[in-house]
Amino acid sequence: MIDFHFNKEDGIIYAKSTGEITLEQMIDAREKVLAAEDIPHDLRILEDATEAVISFSMAELRKLREFAGNQPPKYNFVGHAVIMNSPKGVAFGMWFNEHSRRMNYKVKIFQTREAALKWLNVAN
Repeated sequence: MIDFHFNKEDGIIYAKSTGEITLEQMIDAREKVLAAEDIPHDLRILEDATEAVISFSMAELRKLREFAGNQPPKYNFVGHAVIMNSPKGVAFGMWFNEHSRRMNYKVKIFQTREAALKWLNVAN
């Protein structure tokens, strides 16, 4: 499950991923963010995925990248900090960042919330 909320005070979307995470859940969460009207065009996401288990494959990760690359460029910049301790999740996050078609979308994996917030506040 992926839940998120937008904090208007600091301009960050806080997401929490728990349990098994499927490709469909990832796409659904992205579509909900894209549909939101009150989100700034310089988007910052802090995702806590410490309780998540990625249940999709590398081939599906490629589909997610294609899906993300085919979306209209609504945002000037997206900084997506993910707190994660799963080796598979870390590898997938690094691969996604390296192979992202859109240069304005950056994903970085962190082990602590503090490091992730520090990066989000200076990323861009």
